[in-house]
Amino acid sequence: MRTVYICEEASIAKQLQLETPTTSSRHINLNGVPIAHVTLTERSDHKYRNHILEQILSNQTGSIMTLRFAAEASIPVHQPRRNIWIPWCSDKIFLNWLFVLTGRSRNIYPHYFFMKCRLQNKMHIPKNHFLAVLEGISQMPDHLMSVPNLAALFGLSDRQLRKSFPQYFGVSPGKLLRAIVLFRQTLALMDEEHKIEQNGNKRHGQSPLARLEIETNFNFSERLKRLIGIEYRELLSAAQNDHWATLWMKKWREAIAAKHLD
Repeated sequence: MRTVYICEEASIAKQLQLETPTTSSRHINLNGVPIAHVTLTERSDHKYRNHILEQILSNQTGSIMTLRFAAEASIPVHQPRRNIWIPWCSDKIFLNWLFVLTGRSRNIYPHYFFMKCRLQNKMHIPKNHFLAVLEGISQMPDHLMSVPNLAALFGLSDRQLRKSFPQYFGVSPGKLLRAIVLFRQTLALMDEEHKIEQNGNKRHGQSPLARLEIETNFNFSERLKRLIGIEYRELLSAAQNDHWATLWMKKWREAIAAKHLD
C-alpha cells in the first residue's frame, strides 16, 4: 500500500517533501486513494478532520491519524479509535514518529510516551542539557536502560529523578524506560510478522516472539501485560484490523493515567 501523508503543518510538510517522494498535500482526492498515515494539528478544520477520518475508517485497514498537542498540554487519557496523540516535540522528533509508524525508523524517543511535556522545569538543569539527555535516551541500548543511568545523565540523584520526573512528564522514569524497551521490541516483532504475512502467511514454524524471548532471555508477553495490560497475542490479533501502535499507545495511556496524572 502506498503511503500518503496529508499534513497541515508547513514545517513538517516541507521535510516530508524532501524525505518522502510519495508525500501528498491536503488537496489530494481521497476517494479511492490508499491513505496510510495522516498528520493533523489540533487546529484542523472540524469538517475536514471528519472527512479524513471517515475515509480512513471506511476504507483503509491499518490507517491512523496522529498529531502532537501544544506545548504544556496534557494528553487526554482516552483517544478516539485509530488516533494517536503525543505531547509537543520538535519537528525532527515528530517527523521521526511518522517514520516509526510507517516502519522507516526504529529510533524511539521518550517524548512519545509522556502524558505532558513541561520543559520549563525546576530541576535546575540547563535546558539544552535537559533536551540533549532526552534525545540521548533514544540512543541508549536496552541493557543500559535503568533509573541510575538516567539519573547520572541528568546529573541528579535517583531520589531527585524519581520525585521530579512524574511532575513534568506524567510518568515515572522507570516505567518510561520499560515502555521504550518494550515498544522497540514490539516494533521489531511487528516488522517480522509483516514479512511473514507478505510471504503468504507461510510461517514454516517461524515465531518472531519465541525467537525474541530466546535472544533476550525474558518473557516479552508477560512484561507487556504487566506494563499495559494486554498480551502479545491480543496485540497481534488487533493488528489484523488496525495499526498495532494505536492499541499499544491507547493501553499505555490508560495504564499510567490513574497513577501519574496530576
